[in-house]
Amino acid sequence: MSGPAQTPEAWAALQRILAEVVHLSEPALSARLTELCGGDAALHAQALGLLAHRDALPERLSPARIAALLDERDIGETDDAWLGRRVGAFALDARLGRGGSGTVYRARRTDGFEQVVAVKLLHHRADAALLRRFERERSILAGLAHPHIARLFDAGTATDGTPYLVLELVDGVTWDVWLTQRTPDLRTRLQRFIAVCEAVEYAHRRLLVHRDIKPANILVDATGQPRLLDFGIAALLGGEGETTLTREGGRAMTPAYAAPEQIRGEPVTTATDVYALGLVLYETLTGRHALREPGDSDLALMRAITERDALRPSLRAAAADAPPIPPQTLRGDLDNIVLAAIEKDPQRRYGSARALIDDLEAWLAGRPVSARPHTPWYLLRKFAGRNRLAVAVAAVAAIGVLAAGAIALWQAHAAGQARALAERRFAQVRGFAGTVLFDYQEGIQKLAGSLPMQQRLVRDSLGFLEGLRAEAGDDRGLWADLAAAYLKTGDLQGNPYLSNVGDFAGAAGSYARALEALDRAAALGDAGPSRQFVRAELYARQAHLAYQDTKLEPARALYEKSLAQYAALPSDVRDDIEVTLEHADTLDFYGDLLGREGQASLLDAEGAHASYERARALRAAALARSPDEPRLAYAMYKSELREGEYQAGRNDMRRAQAALLVALHTIEGLSAKNPDDASMRREVALVYARLVGVQDALDDLDASVASALKALGIMEAMLAQAPDDDSIRQGVTATQGWAARQLIKAGRAAEAAPVIQRQIEANEVRLRAAPGNPEIEYSLSLAYRRLGEQRAAGGDYAGALAAHRRALALQQPLVAQSAEFALGAALSTFHIGSVALAAGDVAAARRELDAAVAALDALVTASPDAASYREYQADALARQGDAWSAGRKDAARADAAYRRALDAWDVFERAGVLSPHSAGKRDAVRARLVPR
Repeated sequence: MSGPAQTPEAWAALQRILAEVVHLSEPALSARLTELCGGDAALHAQALGLLAHRDALPERLSPARIAALLDERDIGETDDAWLGRRVGAFALDARLGRGGSGTVYRARRTDGFEQVVAVKLLHHRADAALLRRFERERSILAGLAHPHIARLFDAGTATDGTPYLVLELVDGVTWDVWLTQRTPDLRTRLQRFIAVCEAVEYAHRRLLVHRDIKPANILVDATGQPRLLDFGIAALLGGEGETTLTREGGRAMTPAYAAPEQIRGEPVTTATDVYALGLVLYETLTGRHALREPGDSDLALMRAITERDALRPSLRAAAADAPPIPPQTLRGDLDNIVLAAIEKDPQRRYGSARALIDDLEAWLAGRPVSARPHTPWYLLRKFAGRNRLAVAVAAVAAIGVLAAGAIALWQAHAAGQARALAERRFAQVRGFAGTVLFDYQEGIQKLAGSLPMQQRLVRDSLGFLEGLRAEAGDDRGLWADLAAAYLKTGDLQGNPYLSNVGDFAGAAGSYARALEALDRAAALGDAGPSRQFVRAELYARQAHLAYQDTKLEPARALYEKSLAQYAALPSDVRDDIEVTLEHADTLDFYGDLLGREGQASLLDAEGAHASYERARALRAAALARSPDEPRLAYAMYKSELREGEYQAGRNDMRRAQAALLVALHTIEGLSAKNPDDASMRREVALVYARLVGVQDALDDLDASVASALKALGIMEAMLAQAPDDDSIRQGVTATQGWAARQLIKAGRAAEAAPVIQRQIEANEVRLRAAPGNPEIEYSLSLAYRRLGEQRAAGGDYAGALAAHRRALALQQPLVAQSAEFALGAALSTFHIGSVALAAGDVAAARRELDAAVAALDALVTASPDAASYREYQADALARQGDAWSAGRKDAARADAAYRRALDAWDVFERAGVLSPHSAGKRDAVRARLVPR
């Protein structure tokens, strides 16, 4: 055995050597270590021995700790007391390695089955808390089945109390060694890294956070495929929320790859793993750690992680002697992708591993990425890179049109004999302007991050249109063109169903000018079917704005005026694809107003379904006529979505799930074919959001949480690309609410907290842009409801009551406007009563719950077919029964409330639509009844 150095100076020298080389990979490590040891063989051997334990090295090594580690190093395999022993059904036959959390052995089954595995003996003794965590977590971790995650087969404790894990045996090298030995090209590095990210994203959808992603936990096999190790082990060791760095013999995370929030002791979330992935990506591209400098201690490194910004990867690579990737290749998008992943503020990082994957795949495909501002020039350059021939042709065409415009200006001032030619040139310029307003606008609107361009287009379009309007005179064709152009501009300003800049008042003004222009064209004799179609569109747009402002009856009247215009069109015009698409959409939106589940409506569910079915019939007929028209496939998806929503509104959750999964399959396929179409990505998020409540009612909590997080990840990534787009922010606030609700239900209230904070902030931004808007005020109230639920889950009853009362204060002025707002106020009252009961204030609980039941009774009486109202009524009655059973009991009142709750659920059972979740609640209430 090589004895350790004995003098303080020798200890200090060894510490300095380790600090300089601990972050290096082979072969750089061997070369630098040989240089630093200067021919001292004993010192070289001691340093090598300690580097075998690099994951376990604390910030400052004491002589005793160095000696202990060196002793461990010198225990040969033949002296290892574990070799040959059985652990569970496995016999340990070789030691494979040792790390900060445990020692890994190769093992074979001894119970008749042929299986070779890796058994990891952890450096922890099994106290009661660890045993409970093992029992709670091992079945979840064992359920991870992904090609890039090493499987956990079992977990338990050996006879002496040592915890062990039985893992898939992966024959490979660690990520850093693979990069050094194989020197893969950039595309291969990114493709393999994306595979790791997909493994992380898969686990996140199952509510599992790795907490310790680092190169040493990624093995690359002989085929070049990566496998992520130790999923969930940090959680098993650390317990919920623990972030100890140097627990005796192991640690819950590795400081070099810890996120700032881990070091600060804050809650660990999926964003923590995104940060670690970003650090690994940084090393993958530059060969260097993002923040560690030679000689840094752990303490200095942790301070850098929390306080210092990383150098751009391209600059780090430029400073290296032989960077693995040329610096110029990293400049721009790859720099921004990496820096977005390692943002210190979790809310500014990628919203999910999927968002990071999307950007890396976009870079590989030459498409725009979300991690940089999408300036018009940037988008044009990316588009040109993917479509060189088309852009060349378009450039020639554009030059021709612009040249024609210049000629037109010259010709317009030419002699009178050239007037006819000048008029033709004016028509060409006018046609070009129409192309910009219609075709280009439609394409731009679908691009993520295009909002600044849309805002400029609105501003320039309004100026152009006002100039034309002033000069239109008696040109009836120009007045008709102006109507169509004002309609398109209004859509960009504030159509709630399209990407818009949030200027609803401006949109209303543009739609009004469009109708004035139509009236002027009609007065001049231009009032044919095509103009009638534009009028139908305009009435529908005005209805959208009225509906968005919760003016339900005016919205109904406008939708009916629009549909009357469509009905009066000649059949050949109605069968035009463009007209069919708009007509069907109007029927859908009218159906939403009549009775869409979960939003303000006129509570006519059957009328809504009839309108949806009319829209479906129109689309199906058009698809039969034009089977290859891609817009009709998207239109059919809309009908599939609304069928799922209708079935959910009836409480028939199995049919709802089946219909929504069909819609999801359709829209995901369409989105994959149109990766630059942000509107389709938003629809994917919408379907996942709709699945949340359905899966929850079917008692599939894991699936509902996964769907909520998927929807949230998509929408927050879209908002990062277009931070001023109100329609996207509206979608984000809804998905934030669902994600927070399901995380709280799943016992992950700490993870819900930052989501709720973002939900509140996003709604406040929207409200500042449109003060007094009732839909936005109601959306903000729902964010405070989530805050109340989150605080109650953590036992902060005073904070929960304050949040729920804030929600109620926002809702009460809105109650008279719609039944949905009245429902919101009733549910806030219900939550206040529930929290009071949990806090032991029985008198207040009874008072609030009695009021909530009375309000819900009134809603059910007014709308007996609204299934959600009856479900909420049953929940409130059950809680009312609990309140009257508490404190000084009133058995008669409690029994009456419980029996009324059972009656409400029995209505669903008789209709054949009692969900499993409701059945479970019903059975629990039935057990509380006093036998008669």
